[in-house]
Amino acid sequence: MNRFLKISYLLIGLLVLVFGGVSAQEKIMVRGKVISAQDKLPLIGIAIMEINKENRTIGSCISNVDGDFFIRVSDTKNKLVFTYLGYKKKEIVVGDNREIKVALDESVNALAEVTVTSKKQQVGNLPIDVRDVSMAYQKLEASEIADLNVASVDQAMQGRMSGVDIVANAGDPGSGMSIQIRGTTSINGNNQPLIVVDGVPLETEIGSDFDFSTASEENFSQLLNIAPSDIKEIVVLKDAAANAIWGAKAANGVLQITTQRGSISPPKFTVRVTGTYKPMAEMIPTLSGDEYTSMVLEAQLNAGNILDPLKFPQFAYDPNNPEYFYNYSQNTNWVEAVSRVAYSEEYNLSLRGGSAKTRYSFSAGFLNDDGNTINTNFQRLNTRLNLDYTVSDKLT
Repeated sequence: MNRFLKISYLLIGLLVLVFGGVSAQEKIMVRGKVISAQDKLPLIGIAIMEINKENRTIGSCISNVDGDFFIRVSDTKNKLVFTYLGYKKKEIVVGDNREIKVALDESVNALAEVTVTSKKQQVGNLPIDVRDVSMAYQKLEASEIADLNVASVDQAMQGRMSGVDIVANAGDPGSGMSIQIRGTTSINGNNQPLIVVDGVPLETEIGSDFDFSTASEENFSQLLNIAPSDIKEIVVLKDAAANAIWGAKAANGVLQITTQRGSISPPKFTVRVTGTYKPMAEMIPTLSGDEYTSMVLEAQLNAGNILDPLKFPQFAYDPNNPEYFYNYSQNTNWVEAVSRVAYSEEYNLSLRGGSAKTRYSFSAGFLNDDGNTINTNFQRLNTRLNLDYTVSDKLT
């Protein structure tokens, strides 16, 4: 009997604890309204969260179109946190409050600095991010060649692009250069790369009616027609992936040249004058006339031969010979006689600008490039006009 009573008392105690705990955990209904502290208008979509002492979120709700909210709070010691974009956060302890009216203050932050970043989207003629490009290419910006006084694009590229072989065809000004990007890929065919200016390929093939005997420097080097001051950037496509863009003509590589264009700005007028001093290169040491004839005589004597002075008067050194003072004793340095200190000068002017619809870029220049050899000279008068008109978002 005593054991039965003990078990009964134990069950009653457990029931009291359970139901007492449930009643203690009964949630309290809290209602309220959220308005703006500035204009007293209700705020829609305010986030209301119940936070306990351990900063854990117990429940949440949002305000309706009239700024009213209803939330069940599990403990009066918890706090309600009101947050909204553009307003300061506010915290209220529930306590004995069953109806709460909250006014939120606007949060105004002054920006100290705004940084706008952009990334290059143009590689060749495809709108691809630079970091996503998988083909082998190399770029030369206009700022890298701005201070160079060169006559052509290939001279500006020489020594500044790895894997691109640029060799001068001759030493005269304007003689042009041979460019090889992918090496010698053909024995009999043309190994020159495809040249593209502003998206338009240049015709570099030599026709059957081409006359090498009367051709000028411009016929051999079409890059001489483009003034380096008009260049914005040079992109060299090196691998076979360029065939996907330009076709079979890109088998020897592609040289893409982009010229300067106008921008949305007031008219900008620029004048640039450059000059270059070209001293004579150090000569290779050679024998004088007397040293040369002495060497020839020694060679003949060592061989057991005696030169006939009548047959070879230049070796006799006979002052009675009328040609002695005019020809045989002059010791003329012919390399020095045909060489000179040279100068080159270039004048360029440009006008660029435009509006949201129209952009223009006009340039004109004159180049006078003297060579170190007498009677070698290259002159060029160039003009270029780039005019862009935006008809719509899809047509330019």
